[in-house]
Amino acid sequence: MKKKYIIIVPTHSSYIDICENFISVLHKNWSPENYICILSICGPQYSQKISSGWIPMYNGEKATLPECVYKASQAYPSDYYFVFLGDAFIDNPVNNAYVEELLKEVKSHKIAYCKLEPQGHFYRAKIAGSLIRYIRMDERYAHSFVAYLASSAFIQNEFANGLTDREFELKYLECANNPNYSKVFYENRAIVLRNGFSIIAGIEKGMWDRTVLCHLKNKYKDIDFAERPKVEIIHQLYMKVRLALIPFIPNQIRLAIKNKMMIALGKWIDTKI
Repeated sequence: MKKKYIIIVPTHSSYIDICENFISVLHKNWSPENYICILSICGPQYSQKISSGWIPMYNGEKATLPECVYKASQAYPSDYYFVFLGDAFIDNPVNNAYVEELLKEVKSHKIAYCKLEPQGHFYRAKIAGSLIRYIRMDERYAHSFVAYLASSAFIQNEFANGLTDREFELKYLECANNPNYSKVFYENRAIVLRNGFSIIAGIEKGMWDRTVLCHLKNKYKDIDFAERPKVEIIHQLYMKVRLALIPFIPNQIRLAIKNKMMIALGKWIDTKI
């Protein structure tokens, strides 16, 4: 019998409505016979019924999202885990052959962490296989908590100490800003070359991305998507342009622009780094 993949969806209890949408879309695009899906929850106890599509785990009110991943991995031992936030919708049918080949490449190159969303870059890539490339140490946002494949050892080393998902991402943003790491590649970190899981992120600061919600409602008419506020159009356009351009802007120029915006607006946009 073929061993099932293990998917972990870490979430705060206030986002379970979005997670229920995630599992509904997932089941349409990837047969549940291929995986075990764990909903690993933190925050106040959830009073409503959780659907039967997955295995719920409650980790306590004060647990962080990385701790939710760690505790799920301890409860369900495996060499590797697929981790998705509840708004990382898998929007097209998943090719099992692609998943198998991805795991094969990750294992053969001893990759501990692989981001499952492709990312643009302006430098010559160091290819690790037909599906993945190595992450450069000065590459911003290459370590994301949204969607990734991780080894049990990586989860143990990174997430067992109580850090938050934001602290995890900031840790690697600070590394990317270190001039000593320029043009140096991680030996065991990778990123996919194409969006093989067709991931689209639907939530920004607790609110729906308007275009994603419209797309999901039109494509999955039988799913009742959560009632939440929508991101303001101007802010949404800003975020999309920002995310598209950041990988191609050198750090010195990016920081100079950010400092000028801080002076003009009187506050930092997202982070200081």
